[in-house]
Amino acid sequence: MADKPFHLDRANNNKRNQGVSLNQTYPQFKKTKNKIMEIKLIDGRFTIDEAEKLLTAIFQTKIAFHEQKIRTIHHTEEDIKQSEKRIMQLEENLREAIRKMKSKGQTHTSLHAHIEVNTIHQLTP
Repeated sequence: MADKPFHLDRANNNKRNQGVSLNQTYPQFKKTKNKIMEIKLIDGRFTIDEAEKLLTAIFQTKIAFHEQKIRTIHHTEEDIKQSEKRIMQLEENLREAIRKMKSKGQTHTSLHAHIEVNTIHQLTP
């Protein structure tokens, strides 16, 4: 069975068919009324090699962000552990995505990614 990317509308429809609210199952995807914009970051077809390089660059940027937070912002052990955990998750997700792309035996793949920008209340420490 081919892996399909998570899509909010598809998940909502699947859950609706089962009589379950998406917000009950995936509270982190609760729609917000404070959406500023949505940015289409990636939307195209790539060779497996190009896709691997693109994903690696994006993931490395996010990992570097967390590493910088550990060095400069995080002062508590809890904050450091949270960033370290996120780095490990990102590294594992990248390895798994590359493994799955290569295991299909295809020469090309499509990638789609967007960034949703929302306003939120100030986070308290």
